[in-house]
This record gives sequence, structure tokens and C-alpha cells, in this order.
Amino acid sequence: MWKPIALIFLFAAVSEFCVALNENCVNNSDCVPQEKSVCKNEICTCDSLWYYLDEQGKCVKYATEYGDICYESKQCADFLGHHAQCVNNVCSCESGFRWYKGQCVKYAKKNEPCDSTDTICMDLDNPLALTCGNSSICECSDGFYDRADGCRLKAVVNETCAIFNDCFPKTSLFEDKTITSHCELGVCVADPGQVITELNNTKNNVDLVLDQLQSEDFDIFDDVCLEGNLTAFTEEQCNNCPKTLFFKNSECICRQGFFLHEGKCIAELGMPDITRTNFNVSDCPIRPGSYSNGACYCRSYWFQDGTNRECTKTTLQYTDNCMTNEWCKAMGNYAYCDSATQKCVCSSQAVFNETSFYCNLKEDADWTGLCLSDSECALYETCVDEHCQCTEGFYRPSEESLCLPKIGSSCEVRNCSHINHAECSEDDECRCESLDYATDGLRCEKYSTALYEECVFKEQCSNLPHASCLLDDSAPENSTSRCLCADDYVDKEQTCYLRKYPGSLCTTKMDCTIILGDSFECRNMLCQCPIGSSLNQDVCIKSAAASSSLNIHTLALVGLFVLLRH
Repeated sequence: MWKPIALIFLFAAVSEFCVALNENCVNNSDCVPQEKSVCKNEICTCDSLWYYLDEQGKCVKYATEYGDICYESKQCADFLGHHAQCVNNVCSCESGFRWYKGQCVKYAKKNEPCDSTDTICMDLDNPLALTCGNSSICECSDGFYDRADGCRLKAVVNETCAIFNDCFPKTSLFEDKTITSHCELGVCVADPGQVITELNNTKNNVDLVLDQLQSEDFDIFDDVCLEGNLTAFTEEQCNNCPKTLFFKNSECICRQGFFLHEGKCIAELGMPDITRTNFNVSDCPIRPGSYSNGACYCRSYWFQDGTNRECTKTTLQYTDNCMTNEWCKAMGNYAYCDSATQKCVCSSQAVFNETSFYCNLKEDADWTGLCLSDSECALYETCVDEHCQCTEGFYRPSEESLCLPKIGSSCEVRNCSHINHAECSEDDECRCESLDYATDGLRCEKYSTALYEECVFKEQCSNLPHASCLLDDSAPENSTSRCLCADDYVDKEQTCYLRKYPGSLCTTKMDCTIILGDSFECRNMLCQCPIGSSLNQDVCIKSAAASSSLNIHTLALVGLFVLLRH
């Protein structure tokens, strides 16, 4: 009878075993989930959205967004197209190209030639700031003024501004005069002595009226397409909708130039949205933004980030306040946010010009080991005070090391082999290999099961109430840390109890006796000696008066007994 039973257990054990890539299989459950493989033609192979990369020895995912994680440029090219590359494990555009309107486009900066048909004039912070002039040279667009390496939007009285130079004179519509203004609290305020007799500026009034209009959607697309719920699309609907694409004949994703936001594909900054005809000025789903020529752009004096999905706030000249390096772009490309003061300052390789509120690069500038933006740092790093630092959840085991994941952080690109007893889970997260291990984020060590066991960090003692990992004072020469009772707690029979003193609060007699001894009692919610006892060297003893009184009563009773007998 034992043989069939043994065979059943053997079959069960084998059926739970997962096979590796390129090995035989029967169904998808046979293949290793961590390898992102499926069973095709009875062989475990990469899923349609993945392909095998020899260098990594595993399946890697095709990029489906600008900025996706990658190992090689091939991952990026199918979606981003020509001139895509993988730099610092992130999909981006080649040098001299910028992601715009769903592709990597060749761009020219201010004062550079724009005579090529495949080149556009592009200010990296504001796509509307530059235009190709009559001489085929990139110059400031109408409504923008020339400032050092870039162009800034002009403002007039009552309009938004960020620095003093943003405010320009305005010709009055009703009087033959010019109104000058200055930037104050983010608004161009008329200079002293000037009287404004006209209505508030036309631009703001028009915006106010447009804000009250109702936007209308195109009706040439069906309801499924307009709702934008990717999971509801058939392959045909996905390919026919202007915002979506059936990628690799496998999955419906947002088309190039669009990205998933709150469950729907929305246009990136600068990307026209042909599913809409009329727009409110404030109808842009990317905040704070507004529509111009059918596309969403950042509001005045906000900067467009490299992904075209966010608008970054700018500092104001009268405050210099900042939260990130991007806030400081009002001072030019060579400024950053000082983490200690939260103020915008010039780079160590630049000099500040107070008149123009601009950081000018030094002639002998040396950028070795320095940065000004996160894009200049490796994956899982951010630029802080001109130096690349590990982002939250990552750390450098050594000064020369890359930023590696802590327990609980992503191991999609860098595994967990630097931590003993750690593994990369199915959802690409570093975890300790079993629940028997505690972690402080940097290590996995066994939980302690009893007081006085050796430990490395406090989490190991977390299963022992009121215990912590402390240096053992009983053996100072060994400098050994053990799970010991925390301050104000004392060990009694391998359990940490709150230390009690005569007069300490209590609720039961045991609260007192477990620490102070059986001579104490809990009376009136305080640990104290019983009535008739007094405290002597932390022990309750019966007082002499009480003993004498007892002896007198005893003698009296004995005498009475004798008299009664006679």
C-alpha cells in the first residue's frame, strides 16, 4: 500500500516544480513566474511583451513609455522609435534629440541654425519660447524676450510674473500713454504714480470667460474610445482609437505622445488631442496648464519636464524659495536648490548676476563629479546639492558602489544578492527569504527567541515584548549586543516586566509582587506595604508597635482563659 501513496506524493512534488526558460512545459503554471515566461509550443519562453536578453539571462520587458527602465536600447526602440537609447537604465532620446509629440525629434537651441526640415527650434523648458526666424536661425517667439541662453515670456501690468525683468511696458487702449510695472508677489504691479483707467488686462478677462464655457468632445469616436478604459477595448477598437495602440499584438497601451492618467490615456504636454474640438483654458488635465493651438502646455512661468507629463513650479525673485532643483530654472540652467536653506543658489561653477537674476557659467567650469538634475545621475539616484545621492529605499554598500535596493525596494534591475538571506520576489521586491528573518532594511537576520541571545539590530528582538538589541554591560570586553530588557523594564523568568518601586502605580497585586516581592500588595492603586508593616531596605516587615500590640493581646487572652478555668 505504501508504493501508490509514495507515487502520489512524488507526483505532487514534481507538479509544483517550475521549469526554467527554454525547457519543456505543459501550461503556463509550469514556467517560473519570476522569469516572466509562458508556455508556448510546450516550451517555456518569454511573454509577448518581453524578450530574452543574454547578458541578464532573463526576459526583459519592451518599453511602453518614455522613461521606462531598460537594460539596452533595443528595449526602447520599438516604442520610442528612431534615436531612442537606454542611458542609466532609462529609456530616453539620443543627445541632440528631445521627446516631443510622441517621438524623439532633433532640436536646435537659441541662435542655432534651423535650416533642416527635420530640426525644430526647442527651448527645453518651454516648447513655445523659440521659433525659426527668417534667417533660419532659432530666435525668441513673439511675446518672449531674450535672456542669456534662453527666452522668457513677457508680461504686462496685472499679469503673472516670476522675476523683475518679466514685466514690460504696456500701451493703454484708451489713452495715448504707456503703463510700466514691476513684479511684486508674482504679479506685474503698476509703478507708483500711474493711473490705470482701462479694464483689467484683456488676457485675464478672456481666460475668465473661456473658463465658463463647456468643452465639447468629438462625436466621430464611439463611446468606448472616448471613455478610454483600456481593459474594455477589443484589438480593433484599440488600434482605431487615436490615443491607443495594440502593442506587440498582445496588450492595449497608450499610443506614443499619450500616457495613462487616472485610468485614461491623456495627451502629453504639446501633443494635440484630436478627440476634442473646444477647450476651456483651464481644461488641461496636467496641472497647472492651459490649452494653446489644441495642445496642453504649462501655465506661464511653470517649466515643462523632460517627460512632457509634469509642470514644475518656478521660484520667485523676491523669495528664492524652492523644493527641488527644477524650481530654480528661473535663475538659468546653472542653479540648484540648496537642501539646507531651501533657497535657489548658483552652482559652484557659476557666478550670479543680480541684475539679470541669472547664474552665468564660469569660463573654467569643471563639472567632474557634479550634477544639476536627476537625469545626470544613474538609476535610483537623485541630484542633491550638486552630487548624486541614492533615492529613498536604496543605499551604497561602499563609496564606489551603485545604489542597491534595501529590503522592500525594487529589484527589477539590481538584484538582492548583496544582502544575505534575501531574495527577489515575484513582484520584483527585495524580501528576506522567509518569515523567520527580521530586517532593518539593510540586513536579514533570524528573529531572537529568548532574552540574552545575540543580535545585530533591534528588529531581531521585536518578538520579545519590551526587549531591544542592547550592548551587554556584563561583558564590556566582548562588546556583544544581545536582546535585553529595555530601560525601565527588568527580566523575570525570561520576561520583561515594567520596573516597580514602592509607591509605583498598580492594578493588581502581581504588578507589585513580580518585581518587589511577596511582601508587597497593591492598595489604593499603589504598590505599598500591608497595614501593620513598614518598609525596611525595600522589604516590608511587620513594625515593632504592631508586634508589641499583638503580644499584649495574646497574653490577655491567655490570662482570661486561665481565670475561666478556675
